[in-house]
Amino acid sequence: LLADDEAALVGAVAPQLRRAGHTVFSALSAAESRDLFARFGAELDVAVIDVRLGDGDGRQLAEEFRDARPELGIVLISASGARTVPNLGRRALLLEKPFDFKQLRGAIERARSRPAR
Repeated sequence: LLADDEAALVGAVAPQLRRAGHTVFSALSAAESRDLFARFGAELDVAVIDVRLGDGDGRQLAEEFRDARPELGIVLISASGARTVPNLGRRALLLEKPFDFKQLRGAIERARSRPAR
């Protein structure tokens, strides 16, 4: 799941992730993210979520998803220099914008491979 309210970022990153072999569900809001999680949550292994979505807090969204799926990897992305990641276990990482695709892929792989606790 890729959730960011910047359409340009989602439009640039989602195709790169698909070319790298990932299945990507893209959302431009917290509400859309919740809808996609409700429909496809069992298929997800990592959620990449912007800390500040136009209609919600990405950290809170990550907590909701982690409560439902404790093994879900989380990569929070932030342009605001947010330094805190909620207590989401070892599979939660923070990646600051701007980032390059190699950094994002690395964060996704680390979030996916870390033990949940």
